[in-house]
Amino acid sequence: MNQGQLSGTDVNNQLNTTAVPVTVDVNGSYFGGGFTQLYQPRLDTLNGFGYVVNANMYGRDPNAVGTPKRPIIIDNFYVNFGTAQGSPNIGRINEFSATATKDYPGITNINNSVAPVWQIVPSGVKYPQTQGLSLYMNVMAGRTIYLVRRKQPYYFHMPVAQEYSNQLLSTVDIASLDQLGGMYFSTDPAGGGPWNDINIINGQACPPPILPNAPYILFPGKTIQIVVDNTWPDLCFYQSTLGPFMGGMVIAVGSITLGA
Repeated sequence: MNQGQLSGTDVNNQLNTTAVPVTVDVNGSYFGGGFTQLYQPRLDTLNGFGYVVNANMYGRDPNAVGTPKRPIIIDNFYVNFGTAQGSPNIGRINEFSATATKDYPGITNINNSVAPVWQIVPSGVKYPQTQGLSLYMNVMAGRTIYLVRRKQPYYFHMPVAQEYSNQLLSTVDIASLDQLGGMYFSTDPAGGGPWNDINIINGQACPPPILPNAPYILFPGKTIQIVVDNTWPDLCFYQSTLGPFMGGMVIAVGSITLGA
């Protein structure tokens, strides 16, 4: 008998991933396995906090958001529109890049608590949809973001499109970006606004559901704060009111169990 040796099966068992229970206190600090101190720096990197703009771009605009001169502050998300190149949803974004084919009928037969959230725009108009653009989250198209369930807020800021219009194609309707181009959280993987073809059903405008725990739309020129608590689903999406599929995934991690 060969004592002290591992069979192939034993070796594989040693290499298997082991789930380590992790809890988060009200301040977002981790408790659990020996590597929990590495979680937050890793999530900060994935979320794009700090310096996220490639060094090759510094010479073109050394003052751009995400450069060493303008690093992205931890727990703050900078949201804007840009080309869909690089977005995981580029195919679907391009599918809805043209002006809507149906007249917007206006929001009707919808819960009064939801209706005021959506931008008031005239009915009977065909509005631009994605225009081939994607939402950028901390200078990355369609970035998947990781939010820790805690009692401290995250901040999301969206500048008006005119502030960065020089970075967009001349064919982009800047006025529609500032009128219709908001961001919201939803369980709907398509998103978009009630004036998009995908959300006009049987002649009715059908806005996608906004996450009840984040019942706000971030409009251009505004900042909102969001608290991610235990009621948030593990997976949801940030979406654009401008057009469908322009956002990305939101993964909520941890749970508030200490000091709540």
